[in-house]
Amino acid sequence: MSVDRGIPVSLTLVLAASMAIVSRAPGQVNIEGQRRSSADSGFAGTLATEFELRTGNVDHFRLALRGRIDYQTSVTSTFVVGQGNLGLVGKNRFSNAGLLHVRSGWRWRPRVVPEAYAQLNYDEPQSLEFRSVVGGGIRVGLSDTEATRLWIGTGYMFEHERLDLSDTAVHPRQTSVHRWSSYVTARVRAGPNATLSATGYVQPKIDAFADVRIISDMSVAVSLTTALSFTVNFSLRYDGRPPDDVASLDTALRNGISLSF
Repeated sequence: MSVDRGIPVSLTLVLAASMAIVSRAPGQVNIEGQRRSSADSGFAGTLATEFELRTGNVDHFRLALRGRIDYQTSVTSTFVVGQGNLGLVGKNRFSNAGLLHVRSGWRWRPRVVPEAYAQLNYDEPQSLEFRSVVGGGIRVGLSDTEATRLWIGTGYMFEHERLDLSDTAVHPRQTSVHRWSSYVTARVRAGPNATLSATGYVQPKIDAFADVRIISDMSVAVSLTTALSFTVNFSLRYDGRPPDDVASLDTALRNGISLSF
């Protein structure tokens, strides 16, 4: 649901808080899954949350927040994404990360969109103290209807990382890498209240294809009201050359509630 007259101040403050929270947002992130599906001009946004609390044999607390604000005209689109997750076992943090991503596109042709982006994030469980990304490319729509959306994209990405590693680590503490980033994303309306989405990224280092990042996300969203949805998400992250003591493959299955405005 778009709002041409702007976003209520209370919702804006909640969304800003979700972007700033100490949280977990993986170093590899599916931004395509955050895109606005409506072609309406003006402001729009989404706020989603997941919460888990366990007591007894294990004292476990996890809070995840994800938000997006975007502005769209007939020829341009810009959006800002913030997401995160705070997790505690007892008094010890098992996740601590945060992400902020900004992206702008210009509609050169009806289904041909050059775009540029920038990103800042950190991820303690992946030994990532700081990561900055800038890049650009082009995305092409193969189908863009109410029932089915299928887009592909490719472009250049510069990535700088600073890692929290021991003195004996083999992986460098700081890296600056040029990558080729390509993706395919699809969204299918499975009925009046259900939407299926899937996105896949491949991001090899330009001069060493074995150093590759792969992202795959699949989700199902079921509308409860015009603004509220129940979501189930499965994600996969692969790093061909991860830091020392960090696994190459991460998977996650999550469910939660999403609020659109």
